[in-house]
Amino acid sequence: MGTCLYVAEGEIEKRFLTEVKQLEYFVPGKFMKYNLMHNRIKYSDSIMAKKYSRIICVIDTDCLDPIQLKTLEHNLRMLSEVCRNIEVMVQNKNFEDELCRLLGKKSLLKVFSKTFDGVKDLKHFLAQNVIYKEYLSTEKLEAYCGKYHEFRDLWIKQHKRSAYIKFVTGKDIMNKR
Repeated sequence: MGTCLYVAEGEIEKRFLTEVKQLEYFVPGKFMKYNLMHNRIKYSDSIMAKKYSRIICVIDTDCLDPIQLKTLEHNLRMLSEVCRNIEVMVQNKNFEDELCRLLGKKSLLKVFSKTFDGVKDLKHFLAQNVIYKEYLSTEKLEAYCGKYHEFRDLWIKQHKRSAYIKFVTGKDIMNKR
């Protein structure tokens, strides 16, 4: 079996992906926190130190300016040097908006049986305390990052078709049990 690496920008995604992998819904793999839209990968970065059979990149699309798209393009090209199978999961804006979409809610502030002092408190809860299995079914996990078509079309328009990139959803990374 090959080695899989998940790359996402924040602690909330780390918590979510770690729990879902532990529950054996998504394929097992290591997690690395890295903002692929803002920080350019260098050959000296630890993310470049090992070969992988699969890299799953989870990206936010809440800010899409040309500089960020160029940074993402650079980073995906760099990652293609350590892995031939680069998969991109596109969140609906950011994780919180993606979770709202999956749960069919306009706001997360009233979804959980806890009162929050604002968005910062909610983000802390999502990164450390929420038990995602209580809120997300297999069907909802399969739909994770399922609204990527607009971003994919923009990407292809600007970058033609990148042979090393495949856009995927939660269904594509489900663990075959």
